[in-house]
Amino acid sequence: TPDDLERLAEDGRLEVALIPVGELLPLPRVDLEPDGARSFRNGAPARVTTPADGRHAVFEGGELLGIGVVVGGQLQPDKVVAPEQAAV
Repeated sequence: TPDDLERLAEDGRLEVALIPVGELLPLPRVDLEPDGARSFRNGAPARVTTPADGRHAVFEGGELLGIGVVVGGQLQPDKVVAPEQAAV
């Protein structure tokens, strides 16, 4: 309820009521290693071995990087989420 959210916010615990956006995406997930994540963030394709062709939610270490499209083992960025530190 809104009252519960207000109490959580007052206690500095609002994050317990929030669901990370990456968990809400109705897409298969692909996790990248640091080198692949760097390429993806910079708009370059990354080589992947496991996912099937199609759209995927792309993560590195639990952090949502964006949405990508896999075709023939290449993950091409479609939408890239700005890193958190960029918002500061």
